[in-house]
Amino acid sequence: MAAPTGSMGNAGQGMTGGGGLGAAARGAGGYVVEQFREFYEELKRLRDAALISGRAMPEPKAKKPFQKPMPLGGAKPPPLPGLSAAPPPLPGDAAPEEEAADDFDADLYARHGGLTAEEALRKLQTLLEMQALEAGRRGGDYGVLYYKEAQYVMAALADEIFLSLDWPGRTAWRNDLLETRLFGSYNAGEAFYKRLDVLLHSGDRVQAEVAVVYLLALTLGFRGRYAGNRDTGRIADYKRQLYYYIYQKRPDLAEVSHRMVPEAYQHTESMSSARLLPSPTRWIWLFAAAVVAYIVVAHFVYMDVLAPLLAVLERGGH
Repeated sequence: MAAPTGSMGNAGQGMTGGGGLGAAARGAGGYVVEQFREFYEELKRLRDAALISGRAMPEPKAKKPFQKPMPLGGAKPPPLPGLSAAPPPLPGDAAPEEEAADDFDADLYARHGGLTAEEALRKLQTLLEMQALEAGRRGGDYGVLYYKEAQYVMAALADEIFLSLDWPGRTAWRNDLLETRLFGSYNAGEAFYKRLDVLLHSGDRVQAEVAVVYLLALTLGFRGRYAGNRDTGRIADYKRQLYYYIYQKRPDLAEVSHRMVPEAYQHTESMSSARLLPSPTRWIWLFAAAVVAYIVVAHFVYMDVLAPLLAVLERGGH
């Protein structure tokens, strides 16, 4: 299949050619991360609906065992055109049920409140196309080109998630990928990493926001050609490269300013308020009070006990 339009290499060359183009790209840059969040919220909602509707789908009726009667006097002649091979039902009996088709019945599924692949695809496609229009409004043609790269990543992530779910719409989704609807291609498992390699080797800092989208997709579970046991550390390596590309330094999660999603840490930090050491002022006052009390007690002891004794000793000496 042909590669999706708006390749990363062309986008990088176009957006860095002049100040106006760079400004347009930067205008769309913050937008793609913002809209990735919106896209993923919708993706999670549809994923949960697919899982719930899959459990709500009625179980297929068990087929009754049918024993074909032995023909008498040779083979049974075929039915006449337009007539059924089965005998007509007796008065009061129900008509014989026809065998259900093995294919998934989308209409039956929808009637029972299930989310169909077509419905989920249409919702995601509409959302991504509306985001592309907004990117064009913000950044013009180059804004659309910039956003299209992020859009490809989002489509690839959605396809992999819905193809990995155990739900009745998986087969229909496999035959009608979101990637195919938007880009006319069917190879995101390979193309995702080819496009990512182009980005990493370009060194184009204007596309740092697109790199964030790639990193988020890998963090959220996209694997592509490295699915299953084929990942020999390449995913972790790509994450490290993307982190360095975005922040121009090696990953250091100990620094809050360089955390990918600092919001994830805010709840934990707010729950554990800072505990300061007890103020020493209170202990100073207690110590001073103890000293004063000791002096007062010592004075009374001196006046009541030691003073008379010293007076007697002085008189005896004279």
